[in-house]
Amino acid sequence: MAGFGSGADFFDIPTLITNTGLKFIESSTTPASVSVEHAMDEDGIIVGQGDYEGGPAVAIECVYDLLSGTLDLADLYIGYQLLSDPKVVAVSMEISTSNGAWPRLTVSGFTGVTNETTMPQFVLDTITINALRQAQGFDFTVDAACRLTSSSYSISGEFHHALDADGDVGAMAMTGCTAEISGEAVEISGIVAWTPDAAFTETQAPGADNANIAWGTASFAASKFIVATV
Repeated sequence: MAGFGSGADFFDIPTLITNTGLKFIESSTTPASVSVEHAMDEDGIIVGQGDYEGGPAVAIECVYDLLSGTLDLADLYIGYQLLSDPKVVAVSMEISTSNGAWPRLTVSGFTGVTNETTMPQFVLDTITINALRQAQGFDFTVDAACRLTSSSYSISGEFHHALDADGDVGAMAMTGCTAEISGEAVEISGIVAWTPDAAFTETQAPGADNANIAWGTASFAASKFIVATV
């Protein structure tokens, strides 16, 4: 929809997973780019120009807020979304929580995809998020000496495309997928410490950010790979 308003819900996630508490907030589109190549003569003067498609399709992003009820992350997946037309693929999702905002789901991908029948899907972990303006753990806990202030769970796959003989996008494919959990906490009676689920590998241990007029904070992260379901 042009003009004032939230735009088009390309993924229609609330309908797809039958969750009435999840509300569409906004969307954005970025048309596929065109790359230009030049030919130069012996003096370095441009004497020819050609172009080819620089991206697989129109990039899309939709944002949803969880305003009531709960959201089970296992209801979500990235890969080809089961919609009619236009055909879309979700390449990444991020669910974020904080102590000052409703839980937010951001979905990014492409519209106008091909090869959707052979594209794998990757289901998110079984984690339940509540519709609260509250920082919530994603398969991790923090020590009693600190307090969680924000967190996120993100999942992303690798999206590939090939060009045909005319330099136009032909085949598309989606491969390897990883998930990451992360958060930030504030020191109260001791340093920030956390414990991620055993399935995750810690990639960033809590450090410390301290000042003489502020409570100390630290961030942390862990990741794992996700196995395709189809």
